[in-house]
Amino acid sequence: MLDWVVQVGPGGLERVYSVALLPDGAIGVAGVFEGSVSMGRTAADRMGPSNGMSDGFVSVLESSGTQRWAHWFGGRSGEDISELTLGGGGSLVAAGRFLGEPLLDAAVPVSVDPLDAYEAAVLAFDASDGAFQFARAVGGSQSQLGSSAVVDDEGNSYLAGSFFNDTLRLGPFRRPRAPRESGITPPSDAFVASWDPAGNPRWLTTLGGIGRDEATWLRFDHGQLLVGFDAVLPDPTVHSAAGDRVLPTAGLWAFATTLDPDTGEVSDPVFSALDVRVLTGETGFVAGWTTGPGAWISPSLGPTELVAGTDASVSISFLGKTNPDGQLTELHPLPFTLDSGAFLVGGAQSANRAVVSGTFGGSPYVLGAGTDRRAQLQGLGPPRDSFFSTWTLDGEFRCAWGLVGAMAEDVFDAAIDDEGNLVVVGAFEDAAQLVDGQGNVLHTFTDPGDARPDGFIARFRPAP
Repeated sequence: MLDWVVQVGPGGLERVYSVALLPDGAIGVAGVFEGSVSMGRTAADRMGPSNGMSDGFVSVLESSGTQRWAHWFGGRSGEDISELTLGGGGSLVAAGRFLGEPLLDAAVPVSVDPLDAYEAAVLAFDASDGAFQFARAVGGSQSQLGSSAVVDDEGNSYLAGSFFNDTLRLGPFRRPRAPRESGITPPSDAFVASWDPAGNPRWLTTLGGIGRDEATWLRFDHGQLLVGFDAVLPDPTVHSAAGDRVLPTAGLWAFATTLDPDTGEVSDPVFSALDVRVLTGETGFVAGWTTGPGAWISPSLGPTELVAGTDASVSISFLGKTNPDGQLTELHPLPFTLDSGAFLVGGAQSANRAVVSGTFGGSPYVLGAGTDRRAQLQGLGPPRDSFFSTWTLDGEFRCAWGLVGAMAEDVFDAAIDDEGNLVVVGAFEDAAQLVDGQGNVLHTFTDPGDARPDGFIARFRPAP
């Protein structure tokens, strides 16, 4: 059941990219905004003004949707926060980027090492009261993008992303970007960086081939640092403290693997697909999608084929499980229709449920086909609509909802707790609607009216 909805705006460009659920039931969110905007269910729940063109933000809402606290972070241009995770000791850890000397809440200088290009950054706040804890940055002469950040139980911080300059710098560490073939634009390599609790650089690892390479997510689970790489082909070179080596990836578009949290050394790929996300928890849950036949590499199962046909335009989505060693032990193709251009964007899990979200075209989109819980969403696009859905940990479909409208409607992230409370975040560009799997309209958003997106946060609670 839909509990409440918060619309973030109107200031200009607003998107809510990430959500993290706190143990006390509160909700952490992060994204980007311009100007001064609403952030909560009362008139007093606001953020701003931003510093420069746009700022990244981190905010915590109570389970009722009212604001507990909010902070924003920005330099002299367009900044954002792309991901938020719950770290050790009750901290909220954010990954993003900034340009120039950044300010917290457009007033308080933040001590980092700004250069003349976008820096990739990791920031941490106390989840209970919003007290600022630290900021770390990695940079160079051109742009860096921070995609994902985590903090382990010992207080070491980790940041993943991509960089576009010829050499990436972190304290005493220097890592080169791989040579490019002509016509690859924009060229980038992936990186993962680490700092100790005092902010001293521990290590810097980069990975790249001839294309545009990115480290898109980090998870710390079962004592392992898991990382996802995208567009890594063919056989990229790893630059780490152990030296340089070629990583055998068999020409994969994306793969997931482990890094040694003490040295940054990259293991050989654990599994692969066109896109994959590892959802942490007791089972080590996995969600992703692939196009055409998708080969998974796993020591526990051996090469496992997800047969989606040979048509490269057809996608197949899946859930799986890994053991404490990061090896794939189960694989469940999801009963999605395959002809609507649908694919997964993200997901999360609780002790007994998983939630996955993604996009689909304007044609009818069916989830749970062939089951007694079948749901159908009718999109209003192009260009795209979005869905989010819940599943058992055995891959059984439960429920689905959609965010539909006449323009770009995005669900960027979702999270679910052990009681079944579900929170989704994203952005929309018109009078979009939240609908259930039977087509019933649950909420209609106020049109921003400026052809620019507003963000949103929606909370669902279990039906009685």
